Amino acid sequence: MIYETETLFNVEIKLAKIEKVMRTSVSILEENLFSEAVTSNINVMIDELVKFNQELEPILTMHPSEVVIQNIYKVFDLFEFLISAYNCNNDKEIIEIYGQLLYHYKILRQNFNAYSYQVSGTKKVIVVGVNLLSSNLNSYINPRNRKILAYISEQNELTGKYLAGIPILEFEDVSYLSYEYLIITDNYKIESMQDDIKMLNLYEFVSNHYDFELYRAYNSLYGKQKQIDSFITGISYTEVGIDVNELPYQTLNLAVSSQDLFYDFQWAEEIVSYHKKGKPIKWAIIGLSYYSLEYDLSRSKFKNRAYYYYPFFKTISNLEDKENKIQKYNEFEALAAELFVEPYLLRIFDTLKSMAESKWETLTNGIMNEEHRNSGRQEAERDGNKDYPETVGDNKKILKKYINMLIENNIKPIVVICPVSRYYHPYFPSRIKRDFDNYMEDMRNEFDIDILNYFESEWFTDQDFYDSTHLNKAGARKLTKMLKRHLEQSSLDGTK
Repeated sequence: MIYETETLFNVEIKLAKIEKVMRTSVSILEENLFSEAVTSNINVMIDELVKFNQELEPILTMHPSEVVIQNIYKVFDLFEFLISAYNCNNDKEIIEIYGQLLYHYKILRQNFNAYSYQVSGTKKVIVVGVNLLSSNLNSYINPRNRKILAYISEQNELTGKYLAGIPILEFEDVSYLSYEYLIITDNYKIESMQDDIKMLNLYEFVSNHYDFELYRAYNSLYGKQKQIDSFITGISYTEVGIDVNELPYQTLNLAVSSQDLFYDFQWAEEIVSYHKKGKPIKWAIIGLSYYSLEYDLSRSKFKNRAYYYYPFFKTISNLEDKENKIQKYNEFEALAAELFVEPYLLRIFDTLKSMAESKWETLTNGIMNEEHRNSGRQEAERDGNKDYPETVGDNKKILKKYINMLIENNIKPIVVICPVSRYYHPYFPSRIKRDFDNYMEDMRNEFDIDILNYFESEWFTDQDFYDSTHLNKAGARKLTKMLKRHLEQSSLDGTK
């Protein structure tokens, strides 16, 4: 069946090429019936039709179709009549035959499309854009009944070439192709050329819902399908501050830049539910900052990042005007289910991660410079310039719910406040620090939790940070060793 599908798709491209030349010739015919361009185009169409017939013949032998065969003969006959009319210089007959040719060629296209699907059972996909994303689409698309017919590009240096054996065509060629799906992978303004075409905008999906760090966390949870005994949630300080490779446990770090307690809890709930029947989880680190209780992602300047989480958790907290984007995503997901095989979200991550991994390595291996030192005070004052009682109330409820869930599942909660540099912590507002410390002391009295506060730790030097607030890899190794020591002393590592 693979051979039949490949052949049918190849001859579909030839049919499209013939139709393009045929319709281009119409305007020339109106000016000069006997121009050299017209006669040259007729020869091109006949040559392509011969090749089409030769390639299709083995398929028609295996899967006969009298309708298609008769359509092909009819078009060949009309070309013979057209040549005869030219030889006789019969203007009226040339125009009449060319009109019939257009009509019967259209019928051939329609009947061939029906025949192609009947034989292959495969629906055709056009991909707009030639890039890293589109070149990997074959690994997403369901190979049983969907296949890429052609790529479309506006880059002249690419058109006429092939990508993995699939032709790269011009934009104008779309109107000559017959297909069921159109996938957009680049920032092109294009509308479906046919009313019944289903259009999936993968470029828009990536722009609105993809983030390297978030997908990396998702991949660590579902990509390797491994048993774990501990996990970490939190914001970027915890994301870069704890190196799970330095811990002698199966630990997942699900902390992500700009993540708030609402999404920390979503991760925790997901992982506890996912691993309920597996190996028991011993402990969980809840990474907090001094402003965590005052922070709501959906109300911050990073609020659009909340949409990145929707494909995983199907919930968004507090964002206004979110219905339109949610509806668009739900429509995308429904169509993606027709086209792609699971887990396509992880495949998208595998495709795009290389673009971010090298930058991430450079960032986390860096060392704080003069600019970072000078900006530390301003960042501390900005981060602490928060007074949102409603948000604090909401986050306290979430944190309490989070800790209760852990304890109910016999998971030890450990709150960690990561270190920041000496250029930041002296300038962080005392009110927020005091309120946070008082609340955490109340939580310690109410629940059996550990609180490890390294915020002003003197064990960390300037060489341990890549900016005024984030540990680099050297600093992360140092903090992780301190955390490991605490776990050993608390018998949470299972060795005592």
